[in-house]
Amino acid sequence: MKKNKKQTQGNYQRNRYNRMQVSQEDHRTTECWIASNNPIVRQTVYNLADKYDGTFLNEFATVKETYEFNLQRYGKSSIFGDHFKRYNENRLVEHSLILIETASAMQETQAAKEIQQRALELLDDTRLKSALP
Repeated sequence: MKKNKKQTQGNYQRNRYNRMQVSQEDHRTTECWIASNNPIVRQTVYNLADKYDGTFLNEFATVKETYEFNLQRYGKSSIFGDHFKRYNENRLVEHSLILIETASAMQETQAAKEIQQRALELLDDTRLKSALP
């Protein structure tokens, strides 16, 4: 069944209203998560991370997308040489470890294992292998 334009706009307005009901603190937390997740995890402030309403697998999909995009750049010029490859691989591992650590701390063990498995499919790294017991 197709939704008409008026129904879609009504749903948008309801969702917008519902989002406005969220307290300002929670709203800011959600908007700032991407920029703040590294320092938050490093200081193990998981209660703030708990307010983030995304999923760890969605977050990993973004990390994977960036990694795969950068793969296409290898060898295109001197800028994207071996040092860029090392940077890209390290970035994938570090961001994956952050997500694994956060998911584990928040009792999302299945998500942590899934992220570890997907990251290992992309890159065989000892840090990823030892991320979970």
